[in-house]
Amino acid sequence: MVFAVLMIVGGLLGGLVAGNKGRHVLGWTLACGVMPLFVLVLFALPTLPRPGISRVCPHCLRIIPWQASICAYCRQPVGEPVGAPCVYCGSTVWDHEQFCPKCGKPKA
Repeated sequence: MVFAVLMIVGGLLGGLVAGNKGRHVLGWTLACGVMPLFVLVLFALPTLPRPGISRVCPHCLRIIPWQASICAYCRQPVGEPVGAPCVYCGSTVWDHEQFCPKCGKPKA
């Protein structure tokens, strides 16, 4: 009974932390539910940048807002993110993406 409660709490906590760190929520929920100590591993992992929301500063390697032109940590200019419109739907496809995030077609 105690182990079942520990599995449920570990799974929910793992999913919550994974979502906040930009990790795969379902995978980490299942992993932390089976082995609740994986929550400690998840806390140790760095946060991933989310395309369109945040990106990595090329100078200090910290996560900054997507549209920032100057890093808030090292005060260095980082430039604007580069993207092109999708030829199929017109949505913006950023340089680091291979497929359009809206329609899923490959970048031309």
